[in-house]
Amino acid sequence: MMNEKFKERLEQLSDLDRQLLGIKLSQIISAQSDSINTSSANRLVAYVEPKAEFDMNKMVSYLKGRLPGYMIPSPIILVDKIPRLPNGKIDQNSLRALQNSNFKKKEIQEPRTDLEQTLVKIWEEVMNFSPISIEDNFFEIGGDSILSIQIIAKARGMDIIIKPNQLFEHQTIAELSAFLDYNQGPTDQADAILTGEIALTPIQDWFFETHINAPNYWNHVIKLHIPRDFTIAELKKVIVGLIKHHDALRLCFMEEADTWKALIRTPKSENNVIVHTLHGFTNKKGQEIEIQRILRMNQAELSLDSSPLFRLLYFDCLGLQDDEHYLIAHHLIIDHVSWNLIIEDLKRGLKQSQNDLDIRFGPKIANLKDWSVFLDKLASSEKIIAELPYWKEQLTRRVNVPIDKGERQKFYSEKHASLNQIKLNRTISTALAETANLPYNTHTDELIIAAFIMTMTEWTKNSIVQFGMEKHGRPSNYAEIDVSGTIGWFTSFFPVSFQYTKEETLATLIRDVKEQMRNIPSEGIGFGILKYKTDHGEQLQGDPEVIFNYLGHQNKQNDNSMLSFQYHNALARHPESERSFIIEINSYFSDKILHVDIWYATEVLEPKTINIFMDNFQNSISEIIQHCLSKEEKDFTPSDFPEANINQEDLDNLLTNL
Repeated sequence: MMNEKFKERLEQLSDLDRQLLGIKLSQIISAQSDSINTSSANRLVAYVEPKAEFDMNKMVSYLKGRLPGYMIPSPIILVDKIPRLPNGKIDQNSLRALQNSNFKKKEIQEPRTDLEQTLVKIWEEVMNFSPISIEDNFFEIGGDSILSIQIIAKARGMDIIIKPNQLFEHQTIAELSAFLDYNQGPTDQADAILTGEIALTPIQDWFFETHINAPNYWNHVIKLHIPRDFTIAELKKVIVGLIKHHDALRLCFMEEADTWKALIRTPKSENNVIVHTLHGFTNKKGQEIEIQRILRMNQAELSLDSSPLFRLLYFDCLGLQDDEHYLIAHHLIIDHVSWNLIIEDLKRGLKQSQNDLDIRFGPKIANLKDWSVFLDKLASSEKIIAELPYWKEQLTRRVNVPIDKGERQKFYSEKHASLNQIKLNRTISTALAETANLPYNTHTDELIIAAFIMTMTEWTKNSIVQFGMEKHGRPSNYAEIDVSGTIGWFTSFFPVSFQYTKEETLATLIRDVKEQMRNIPSEGIGFGILKYKTDHGEQLQGDPEVIFNYLGHQNKQNDNSMLSFQYHNALARHPESERSFIIEINSYFSDKILHVDIWYATEVLEPKTINIFMDNFQNSISEIIQHCLSKEEKDFTPSDFPEANINQEDLDNLLTNL
């Protein structure tokens, strides 16, 4: 039954408020029935039976104050009378008939101003498709938090400052543009050159705690593709500019009395661009072998306290093949989101160099010192301290995964890590990124996690699933800090646990995953703060044996620019480096195809076990997609109505009684 508090809240609503709530919930369901399996034309449609003079603008403003952006209906259709059945309920078939006669496929709304035109171009480049309408909802067309950072970075390079929360609050270009303008640059302080000692981030603390054997050799490697032949001097000029502009690229790390500390050095002339001329080779294969040898040697010789931790290796192939360029950065100073920012700045700098202009990059909003102060503030806040029981519960629900051989260890060796990959076909990938999310208002990663949970319970034969999760760590719900344009290692790592049995329906699983993911406190950054920045760290010991990471969309460049890139991480870690997990899963979209990389420790797992795991994982993803696409009605959960403070039981009762 509906709890008394909720009944009281309903009774306190005015007649108009109750009518709007009822119409809104009912008509969203019916309006979605016809569009649940379509793609780009999906829209929430509201039907209103006005009782007096009706003001459409006031109606929209009213809904915006009470509903998330993606649930604001478009269009809102005025009708003489809402059709009803003899029992008084809404006649959904008649409403669908009204929709079919009044609702046409969405037309592309062209940009009306220069600002909107620029934003459309940015969205099309990042989303990797066109045309995009100024009325398209960012999240409905496949957007996610990682893509939002790429949009913010591109906009910043064009002197348009978008705050991270703005894209979540104003999800169409038409609405977002009303809050933006050109030439809204940051303060001089944010763009100043930062030097001196700085506190480690929680993820850096984790690294030094778990990587003892070869902490100097744990990198990201990027292979650049530059069609135009730039001179070494031009490339070095841009690299030097990048290092001066981005403080993290000047980081070094020193160990004193078993404690590591970080220091940002002043910009100076260092050997950040290393040229290797490949003499004496008669074929490409020989050159490639030599390139790989030099890449390994360069990384092995790196020193955390003295070597540049960001550098470009330029291989002059003497006309035998195109010259090759590799960027190497230690993971301590960079993450996947940072690479997107660096590539944007590289393209900008190379174009400026090509046109004999001074090298200038997009402005930063907050620097690493700002971030350090922000973390210290959170560490002493009641909000973060209050999260301690939540994180302790996630850790106590530990489940060991089955092993095939050997003994369970604290660390496993990088040299014994093996990689298997899943690559879904384009049809399934497109459904997963778009239409499959409509029935439950899910995000793509939530459906992937649901499939992962199904696979884990099948493998472990346990209804409890615990794993470590990585997020990009750049929070969107803190207005006082904006590191969307800041280079660094911001990744947040935290444990999560779920419960699922085969007796439960897929609908229940999807609902539970969606709600639990959206109720992770502080977007997960609180766990690392509590563990490494407070006195509560001893209560948060014990890492999960499996880690899951969703990296979003890693699209190839589609703007016909002079620069494209690909990750080249096969040789980016020392063979003796430690792995804390038996299984590590990285999922991402590349050119709209879902890839799942599964690393596993061969010390304790056999290949056949992983093959079965992969098959089950892929089957689970397909099963969830099929379930979502076959669903005829919209399914709502409390997170769809954040202002209502309603639980699932009350929401179900309300919808049933409409």
